[in-house]
Amino acid sequence: MKPKIELKGVIVPMLTPMKENEDIDLDGAKILVEWLIEKGVHGIFPVSNVGEAGKLSMEERKTLIKVVVDSANGRVPVIAGVGFPDARRTIELLKYAMDVGADAALITPPYGCLKPSDEALYNYYKTINDAVDEFPLILYNIPAIVHYELSPELVARCADLDNVVAIKDSGGDIKKLTFMCRLAGDKIKIFTGLDILFLPSLVVGAAGGFLGGGNFAADIEVNLYNAFLNGDLKRAIEIHQKIVTFWMGIMEIGKLISSLKLATSLAGVPVGPERKPAETLTENEVQRIKTALKQVGLISAT
Repeated sequence: MKPKIELKGVIVPMLTPMKENEDIDLDGAKILVEWLIEKGVHGIFPVSNVGEAGKLSMEERKTLIKVVVDSANGRVPVIAGVGFPDARRTIELLKYAMDVGADAALITPPYGCLKPSDEALYNYYKTINDAVDEFPLILYNIPAIVHYELSPELVARCADLDNVVAIKDSGGDIKKLTFMCRLAGDKIKIFTGLDILFLPSLVVGAAGGFLGGGNFAADIEVNLYNAFLNGDLKRAIEIHQKIVTFWMGIMEIGKLISSLKLATSLAGVPVGPERKPAETLTENEVQRIKTALKQVGLISAT
């Protein structure tokens, strides 16, 4: 039997606030958690890729997970990011997240290596699954980071593991997400990892989205989810167009984390710079992001 957890709607891969010297701003993290909960999100995901997980040490990851768990204080589920390229460190961080009260853990596939075979990946997830007792685990398809995909067939096989309850699919292929819903949707919940595919994913059977844009636009995305649940597809499509507008303003720049951090700071929660290496936004790019946020009402037009 799968461990019980309610996963749905808008779960936000949380940015990691940084001070100007690039130390983690723990007070800023607490403020961001409060902001997200006030906006009505259904879950928070610290130590995410947009949260610069790859630039954080083991101790920094542990500290951030504990701060977010303590700040959320049971009000929404906290899904800790625990992925390393190897099972040993992944299990170490996973067990720490369990000990400090995280509600689930999301496992980034092994990165920094050639594509493992499906059999090697299955054995990797089974090793992690077998290391814990009744704790919810979430798979992650993120080819932009690891340079390979989890196939729908592999996801369906991993869905039979006792602790696997969901997958975040950031592959950007609605066809493959649809196949995941068909092959594994009766065993685990399927989530998109792309804001711009949030509504299409809900239509084909996803339970929600892990949405980086939720750091600054959580209320818009929560409103879309609620409209869809209420059967108001016309309203959901109208809100979807807002997401398209602000996401085009960010994604076409090609400097994702710096853009998300600027947008979140403009929306009212200062989160500091991206830790180096980072791409500096040009003045034209800054203005483009401001224009997109103004168009959807996230910042004042004046």
